[in-house]
Amino acid sequence: MKRSAKWKKILGIIKYPLTIAILVIVLSRIELHQVSVILSELKPGFLVVLVCISLLKIFLQFTNWNIFLKLIPGVRLKFRERITSFFAGISFRIISPGGVGVYGRMLYLSAGKKDSFLAITYEKFIQTWCIIFFASIASSLYFIKLALILKIILPVVALSLPFLLLFKSPINEKYYHYFQQYRASLIPALLLQVTINLLTIVQYEVFFLNYTRFSLLSAIKSVPLVQAGNLLPVTISGLGIREYLAVSVYPSLGISKELAVSCALTIFILSNLLPALVGLFILLFKSDILESK
Repeated sequence: MKRSAKWKKILGIIKYPLTIAILVIVLSRIELHQVSVILSELKPGFLVVLVCISLLKIFLQFTNWNIFLKLIPGVRLKFRERITSFFAGISFRIISPGGVGVYGRMLYLSAGKKDSFLAITYEKFIQTWCIIFFASIASSLYFIKLALILKIILPVVALSLPFLLLFKSPINEKYYHYFQQYRASLIPALLLQVTINLLTIVQYEVFFLNYTRFSLLSAIKSVPLVQAGNLLPVTISGLGIREYLAVSVYPSLGISKELAVSCALTIFILSNLLPALVGLFILLFKSDILESK
């Protein structure tokens, strides 16, 4: 057990230089000065739209976080706890290998560790499912030579995953509340997460439209493939992996590697890095929340 924990720490540390290495490899494949030129040519109107979409995504993510917290029985969490744990979790996630740092939200919740753990796991399950579901659809559209049967089966199987638990009864009565709340909250949580992922797709389309013609269909069949990099726990916040996928996917759709990397980094900054900075502010100046528990 101790050896396993030791190896996990070693692997976690390795992911930091690995992230840098992959980013260096990706950036070596593009013209860096072109990226700066591209970003300087982003029109203010388009930037405002991108920022507004990111703010909407953050609001919907917080709304979903409130739904996931309902999994905790008999506990009414104050708004301060909910908003603090939400943003702090984003900060922990962005600096941790594979995003496991999101479980740091437990430190900012007055609920029991088991209940908090289950709520966070519920959130990660829904987010992971949505990435897989959209990636299955994108794969069916992007890979033309993929067998028709697979184009049908992959999205259907992915769609069914979160509903499988609806047909399972809890083994122990003490878990009845969790199953009951899961069943009650599943559809709203799925719809919100689907909306969040669709907004990310729209963000990519808006960014590319600032420079060239790019259809919504092209975004639907490409963005989820790039975002699927978030599922690979080999770098910090998917950095490097996401950009590598971007330069691999978009040239076939008429998007240059430099434009693809510029887009991926811009969306990452607006949707992940900026809210993480808010969480960092909380971690630095709101430590009294943790100390008072």
